[in-house]
Amino acid sequence: MERQYTVALQADEGLPAPERIAAEIRFVSALERVLGEPAAVADTLRAWQTASDSQADEIDKGTAERAVRWPAAYDRAVRAGLAGVQGLRGASFEVKLARRGTGHARGTGL
Repeated sequence: MERQYTVALQADEGLPAPERIAAEIRFVSALERVLGEPAAVADTLRAWQTASDSQADEIDKGTAERAVRWPAAYDRAVRAGLAGVQGLRGASFEVKLARRGTGHARGTGL
């Protein structure tokens, strides 16, 4: 199954590729553990983006319910992704939806 989103560790300091990839894998694993399969992750991110770009009365209840799950899931995944990585300040994970959708979430993060 093709993943419906990509993740990239964003950090000012150079991090060797194997460590960067391991951090991104830990991030994805944690995100999917919280939100479910890749399609559910993409749907939740899409809902978050929709909610962020809309007024509260412009989104339906299902979108709102999915959207509120994103920040906590993202924060948990960041902690898991960066566990054991030393010396990265201001690092974040950038999560981008595959071409089917558009947009990305920065600061909120394969």
